[in-house]
Amino acid sequence: MDPVVVQPSLLHSDGPLGVRALTGAVERRPLGDGAWVDLCPGFVTAADQLFDALIESVPWRDERVHMYDSVVRVPRLLAGYAAGETLPHAMLETARSQLSVHYRSELGEPFASAGLCLYRDGRDSVAWHGDRVARDSPEDTMVAILSLGARRPFALRPRAGGAGLRLQIGHGDLLVMGGSCQRTWLHAIPKTARCLGARISVQFRPLKGFGDRPSRPHRADRPHQADRADGADGGARGDGAARGDGGARGDGAARDDGAARDDRDGR
Repeated sequence: MDPVVVQPSLLHSDGPLGVRALTGAVERRPLGDGAWVDLCPGFVTAADQLFDALIESVPWRDERVHMYDSVVRVPRLLAGYAAGETLPHAMLETARSQLSVHYRSELGEPFASAGLCLYRDGRDSVAWHGDRVARDSPEDTMVAILSLGARRPFALRPRAGGAGLRLQIGHGDLLVMGGSCQRTWLHAIPKTARCLGARISVQFRPLKGFGDRPSRPHRADRPHQADRADGADGGARGDGAARGDGGARGDGAARDDGAARDDRDGR
């Protein structure tokens, strides 16, 4: 793997590596059509330690997908752990267990699999999409995303059209997409010239709505008529990335406390 540039943490990283209690620390934001997102800034404490360990220990893979009559690289590195497989760091096991306890009454089951993405710099990205399988399922489900490293915009917009939003997700922050979000909303990590380093995304998923499927390249990395109809940058571009404007405009300044913030767009 090529060397990655690590942005120094904007958070106070002294002290022991751990996770915050979720009770009373989660902010829920309804999106409409039964979809919602939960935000918990600083879910992982002393997150630099976890970031460094995952960069070194995870068997990151560089994947390629067929794009029309050629094969192109997926613009990020991937790793996946199916249900029952040991995660690459004990703190991820702790985080998954805490998420399972907190959301069990709504979800009805624990989080099972984990997919990891490494965005090496602002050129790595993922285009507009809803998670495969879940977007075609009639059941509500959840995806819990732990973000480590550089702050990147997390863009969301309604599948049917209308105003979207862009969340600034920082080092150690937690974002959970729930309800009908995978069916009724699209999300993306757009390219950016403002990124100062690498970012790791850890996505915890239950079996419901997904099956036993670790992380794979998203359909957004492939040419697909449904994605083109959804406005995913004219289908999937050769680099698999969303446009630099991400479809959701206005980054806004990131708060120094590392908390997630949002800026509504006009789409």
